[in-house]
Amino acid sequence: MRIYLDDERKTPDGWIRVFWPDEAIALLELGMVEEISLDHDLGDDERGTGYDVILWVEEAVALRNFSPPKITVHSANSSAREKMLAGIRAIKSLVANRASRSDGNVLCVNFTRFEHDFQTTPATCSEKSATVSNEVNGDD
Repeated sequence: MRIYLDDERKTPDGWIRVFWPDEAIALLELGMVEEISLDHDLGDDERGTGYDVILWVEEAVALRNFSPPKITVHSANSSAREKMLAGIRAIKSLVANRASRSDGNVLCVNFTRFEHDFQTTPATCSEKSATVSNEVNGDD
C-alpha cells in the first residue's frame, strides 16, 4: 500500500490519499504500507503536520522495532522539509543501529530503496546492503 498525505495536491495514481497524520498513522500501524509520501503543511497545524508522522515512525522504530516503509517528502515548505529529512535520517540511523546483533549475525537492510527487505546472514552482508546511504529520499 502506498500512502499520500496531502491536503491540496492531486493524488498520484496507485496511491491512497489521506488528509491528516492520524489517518496515515492508523494505516502505518496495520504494517502493510510499502511507501509513504508526506506533505508538511496540511491546513490545520493543531490537527497535525507531516512531521508528526515522521515523529511517530521514529518512536515506533526505536521502541517497538517497527519496520519503516520508504518515506519521501513532497512539501514545498523548505524549512519544514529539512526538519522532516533530518527525521528520516534519524530513522535510518535507528534501523542501522539495531542491525548489528550480539550473536555475530548481521541484519542486512537494503537502504538504497529503504525498504524492509531484512535478512539475517552469518557475519557479512553485501556492501550495498550493509551500509547506510547519506542520501535521503526527496521528490521522486
